[in-house]
Amino acid sequence: MPDRVRQQQEGVHRGHADRDERLVLARLRGPLQVPEGLLHVVHGSSSRRRDMKVWVARNGKEGTFLGRCRSRRMRTLQATVAAALSLMAFAGCTGTDEPGDNGTTPGTTTDAGQEDRFELTVVGVQDRFPVGGTMGLLVHVTGDGPFTTDHIGAHWWTEEQDDPTAALGDSMGCDHVAGTLPGSFEVKCKILRVGDVHLRGHARYDGDGMVNVWGEDHVVSVYPAPDTFALTASNVPTAQAANETFAVALQIDAPENVTATSQHIGAHWWKNRTADPTGDFGNATGACGHTVGNVPGTFSIQCNMTEAGTFYFRGHLRLTVDGEDHDYWTREHAIVVP
Repeated sequence: MPDRVRQQQEGVHRGHADRDERLVLARLRGPLQVPEGLLHVVHGSSSRRRDMKVWVARNGKEGTFLGRCRSRRMRTLQATVAAALSLMAFAGCTGTDEPGDNGTTPGTTTDAGQEDRFELTVVGVQDRFPVGGTMGLLVHVTGDGPFTTDHIGAHWWTEEQDDPTAALGDSMGCDHVAGTLPGSFEVKCKILRVGDVHLRGHARYDGDGMVNVWGEDHVVSVYPAPDTFALTASNVPTAQAANETFAVALQIDAPENVTATSQHIGAHWWKNRTADPTGDFGNATGACGHTVGNVPGTFSIQCNMTEAGTFYFRGHLRLTVDGEDHDYWTREHAIVVP
C-alpha cells in the first residue's frame, strides 16, 4: 500500500475504523470467497469514517485501488472487486499503486425497464495510451441471467456520449466476443485516433427486445509516437520575390487508419539552418498562414516573405494531447529572397 495512503490513516478513530473494516471485509469475502489478506480497507479521515478506500493486494505487496465505498454501494463494490480479482488471475500481476491507472468504475445501463438486471464494469482502461496500440480489457458483467449474446466488448468516441445506444453507429468498435451473461470476458481494443477518446464497455442481449448494457465513460488520452506522422512539402520555391504570396502543398501521411485533428498546420522559416526546429521554434523569423484540419491529408499553405535574404523553410504539424505538444516537420528547404 503506498505511503501516502498510510499517511491518510493518521488521526483516524480506530474504534469505528476497525468495526467498519471488519464489516466490509466480511461482506466482500463471503460471497466472493476472497482469501484472507487479499483485501485491505483504508479510511481516509475521521469525519468520513464510513467512506472507505478498498485495495486488493497479493502477498502483502502494493495492490490495485478499487475506489471508495459506503455501505449503500456494497453491491457495486462487490462487482468491482470480482472484476479486479479476475483481471489479476488472467494477467498474473499485482496491479498498480495509482488510483485510476487501471480504472474500475461501476456500470450503468441505458434501456428503460432493464436497469436492475445487469451491471457492467471495465477493468484495465489506461489513462494514457499510444495510438495504434492494443489495450487489453476485462469486461465484467454481474446480475441476473443467463442470457447468451455475441456482442460483449467496448466502443469509443471522440466526444462523451449521454446516450451511447443512440450514438452507437458513430462509435469505433473494439473487439467483441460471444458468451453468457453474467460473466467476465477478455476483449482487446485498438485505438487509432490521436487525442482524448471516450471509451465504454458494452454488452447487448435479447431480453424481450434488444437490451444494451453500458459501462461508465472512461477518458483515454491517446498520444502519437515521434514517427507517427510524416510531412512532405512540395512546390517550395528556391527563389522568391519579397512581398509576393506563394502557396506550398503540405502532405501529411500517417499509418493506415490513424487519424487526428490539428489546430496548427502550416510552415515556418529561419535565417539560420536548424537541426532542431522544435527547440528553435521561438527563434523562427517568420511563419506562413496556418490552418485547422484532420490528418492525414494535403493542405495548401499560403506564405509571404517580406525581407531579403536566404531563409530555411519547414512545413509544420502540431498535435496537443493532454496539454503536451507533439511536433512534426518537413525537411529543410532553402529559399532565396533577392
